[in-house]
Amino acid sequence: MRFVTIKLPKFLSTIVKFFFRK
Repeated sequence: MRFVTIKLPKFLSTIVKFFFRK
């Protein structure tokens, strides 16, 4: 889902990364 994170804003990307880390 990296391509999706890139499309999302920076703050949204951080939130998604945080959830993925869990």
